[in-house]
Amino acid sequence: MASENDIFVELGVFGETLIPEQITEILKVNPTKAALKGELKFGPKSPVRRKGGKWIYKVYLKEPWIIDEGLDILIKILEEAPELQKVMQPDWTIQLAVVMVCDDYIPGFHIDKNMLKRIVNLNAELDVDLYIARDSEN
Repeated sequence: MASENDIFVELGVFGETLIPEQITEILKVNPTKAALKGELKFGPKSPVRRKGGKWIYKVYLKEPWIIDEGLDILIKILEEAPELQKVMQPDWTIQLAVVMVCDDYIPGFHIDKNMLKRIVNLNAELDVDLYIARDSEN
C-alpha cells in the first residue's frame, strides 16, 4: 500500500496574469508552491520561462478513504474567501486535484454529489491523477 506522502489533494490557482501573493492574501493560506509568469522552470528540455503564474496548496493524506476530508479542507478555504471570485480574471483557473501514487494497485474512492456541487459552485475544476509506482527492478 502507499505511504503517507503518496496520496494528497491540492488547491491550485493558475493564470497568465496571476500574482501568487494576491492569492495568499485573499485565501489567508501560505502556498506549498508558487511561481510568477516568466520565472524559469527546469525540466527535461532545459530551463523554460513560465507562461503563467501558479499558486498551489497541498494537503497530504494517510489513506485514500479520507479524500473527501482533504477536499473538504480545500473547499472550505475557497468558501471562506468569496473575494477570490470577485478578483478572478478570465485567464485564471481554480483547480482541485486528487493525486494517488500507489505501489501495487489503485484503491477505489468516492466523491459524493454534494461535494461535487460545492466544487461547481466555486467555479473550480476537479483533476484526478492516479499512478502505479513501478519498482525500477521489475
